[in-house]
This record gives sequence, C-alpha cells and structure tokens, in this order.
Amino acid sequence: AAYYDAMHMACEAIKQSDYSDLNCIRANRRIIRQSLMQFYNYRNSFNGITGRIFFNRFGETCRPLKIAYLDHLIPTVEFSQYHLLDSYEINDDIIEQILSGKMIAIDQTVMKKKKMVYASIEMQSIDDININDRTSLCTFKLTLRYTNDFDPFAIQFSDTQERQVIQQKIFETTSNSIITQQFNIKGRFTMLSDFMAYPLETHKLWIRFQHNRLTSDILQFVVDNKQLSTNTDLKWDQYQVVNQEVYTDEINNNMKANAIKSTKQLIYSRFNLLLTIKKQNKKAPVYHALILLSICGVLLYVVLTKTNRYHYAVMGLCSVLLGIIVIYHNYIINDLYDKPLTSLEYWIFGIFSVGSIVFWKNVWSVSKSHKK
Repeated sequence: AAYYDAMHMACEAIKQSDYSDLNCIRANRRIIRQSLMQFYNYRNSFNGITGRIFFNRFGETCRPLKIAYLDHLIPTVEFSQYHLLDSYEINDDIIEQILSGKMIAIDQTVMKKKKMVYASIEMQSIDDININDRTSLCTFKLTLRYTNDFDPFAIQFSDTQERQVIQQKIFETTSNSIITQQFNIKGRFTMLSDFMAYPLETHKLWIRFQHNRLTSDILQFVVDNKQLSTNTDLKWDQYQVVNQEVYTDEINNNMKANAIKSTKQLIYSRFNLLLTIKKQNKKAPVYHALILLSICGVLLYVVLTKTNRYHYAVMGLCSVLLGIIVIYHNYIINDLYDKPLTSLEYWIFGIFSVGSIVFWKNVWSVSKSHKK
C-alpha cells in the first residue's frame, strides 16, 4: 500500500508540474521535487490509501506509523491507530483527552486515537433486477470486527431506497477482547446501468455504508480480508455477477455540516462493495450479427461495384432493413423507460450513412458524365 501511494503521489506531482520532454533530466527532477513540496501540511496533503501524506521543510514525511500485529504471520492493522490533528489549541479539553489516552502528545505534535473497524460483506442473493428504475433486491451478511465501544446500529447505507439500516443480528462472539458481529441485511439498492450493448447490458451495483455520527478522524473502516468471501455463482434470471471490488474511501457530508451549522467539513469513512452484473443472452448476439452482416454485405456491393440500375434496388433493400432494425429496436427496448440506442445500432446507421454518401456520389458522377 505504501508503494502504491508513493507511485500515485509521484504521478500527481508530475501532472501538476511543468514537466516537459524538452527539458534535461536534471531540470525535470528539480521541477518534480518542487511540485512535491506543495504537499507541505495536512490541509495541502496527498490523500492516499494509507492516509494523508505530506513533507516538512527537510523533505521528510510527517505522519505517524501504522500500528500492526502479526495474525498467523500476516501483518494486520491494529484496532486502534493515531493520526495527526489538522489544527489544535492546547486547552483543558485537549489535556483531558491526553490524560484519558484518546490523544498523545510528542514534542509539538498531537495525535488523536482512531478506532479501526474491520468490515466484510458476503452476498447471499441478488433478486428482482428492475432495469427501469435501476434497482435490485439484495440480501447479504455484514460482518464487523472491533474492540471497545462501537454502535453498529448507527451504520447508514447509501444507494438504497429504504435507507436500510442494520436491524437483525445473527450472532456475536468475543475473543481476546475482539468483538465479532454478523448481521443479515436485505434492501433494494440502486444501480448504474450501461445499455450500449443492450440486450446484453451491464449494471454497476454499489453497496456502501458509513457511520452516522463518527467522522473519519474517530472511525476508519477497513476491508476485512480474513472474513471476505466471494460468491461467483450469484445470478438471477439471465443476470450474472462477473466482478466484485471491495475498498474503502472517505465522503463529505456538507448537508449535515450545514444543518448543524458546523464550520468544519464532516468527513466520514465509507465501506464500498461494487458488483458488476452482466446479462447473459446467447440469442441476442446472433440476431445482431445477422442484421449487421446483411447491412454490410449490401453496402459493400454498392461501394465496390460501378453504379448501375440494381443499386437503386439495393439501396431500397437497405432502407427496408433499416426499417426492420427500427421495429426490432422498439421491440427489444419495449421494457425500458428510456429508449437508448445501442453501440451496434450506431455502427449500422454509420455504415448506412457512408454507403448512402458513396451511392449518391456515384449517381452524381454518372449523371454528370452522361451530360458531357
């Protein structure tokens, strides 16, 4: 993860610099180093997957180390971490939190304790995919692992019509002060649909959640690889899950900040599960291929042969085929609220347009030669 952040930070510095292939290597190195110096404090930092990265005036990173432990020889992030405060004033509240262990102070640096909650989702079923309102009924198990005080019932799911919150707990265990809880979740979640290949359309289904009250400076969700499982057999009707991505990020809640009249941005840690769902229909590609081949064959005849009386009949045949395509298009998208054109239809109309231009150009050339 550290190497990943370093690479992306270097790429970001290059993008924001005056780097040029015309410069010499030394000049480009100096330009990139100067660009890296723009990350000089917490506010002006690079937000990587391992946290915010910035440098001091000596070019050193100013960030706390990640506290981890070995779990069966696998480095695992500890359930409590410390992060640098953006800005602070030494007052009674800060001193009280330092004495209680919620903060630590080293020289002029103050770090705040952050709770790490491991989370994983095990999909059980995806049912009733509605391509009109772009929703799907999802059933899954949510597993959480944490220590100390944490309210899982304050977790809020986004991308769902019901604003589904955790309701039913399946089990709870405690081992070495680590609490493991599993919940059964069922709700209708929204999808982002791509109909360019319809009726073989693709849908992106997100299952995302964050804590209602605890911001990212207090709580951080972590993908629990120990509990993570992938169900590759998820399908409903002709729809099949073809890919699954799990990651965490941060989200701003400016509306809530305005509601409580907060001067600070409210940033929450968010857990994300992205499922790619694709419709499997073996007959549709055959129909599309036959129509496209028919159009291409007719237009190739028009383009490659000299203009003759048969060309008029051929172009008439093309027009009939286009009419059939329009009727077929209306038939296959009859269930959709909006009527998108597929990429295949763009190709067909494009080829027909090119063929028509060539045909009428040939007709014009022949008529011009006859006049002479």
